Amino acid sequence: MKNPSAVALAPRPRPKPWLQFFKSSLVPRLYQQARSVFRDQGTNRPRGMNPRRLLNAVSAKLEQRMVRLKPSAWPVTALIEPTNICNLRCPLCPTGEKRPGRKKGMMEWAVFQKLVDELGPCLWDVELDNWGESLLHEQLPEMIAYLKRYGIHVALSSNLVLAKPEILRNLITSGLDH
Repeated sequence: MKNPSAVALAPRPRPKPWLQFFKSSLVPRLYQQARSVFRDQGTNRPRGMNPRRLLNAVSAKLEQRMVRLKPSAWPVTALIEPTNICNLRCPLCPTGEKRPGRKKGMMEWAVFQKLVDELGPCLWDVELDNWGESLLHEQLPEMIAYLKRYGIHVALSSNLVLAKPEILRNLITSGLDH
């Protein structure tokens, strides 16, 4: 009979720190967020989530935690301003006060299309507002529908002064999420 202390045990493989970090709660949380964001309202099934988008989100989160000054990941959210013109004159708003600054205008369709074509495969969320009233842009429903082709969650904030039944119907049918 062999001596039990003489039996050589194979050394246990040492865990790799990067693998432990990758298996930490970061990836499951991003996956759960992606599942909740990319849900089809009608079927409640995931939509628009692809490996490139998920990998980019993980990369962006890692770079954020590492505080990289020049990140290599693409943005996962974007704020696109269809117009910087507003129909109101709110006293606390720089746009409403007509302060000098940026030139007023509407975003051209070609510029919007180029921006979405470049960022679309990596974006999760887009908000279509900022200093202007988005409902003033005539192509707003087309912009929303174009973003939805990439499976992007689209949100909009408006003062709703221009909200007529036809405009609201077009926004709903274009696929606006919030």
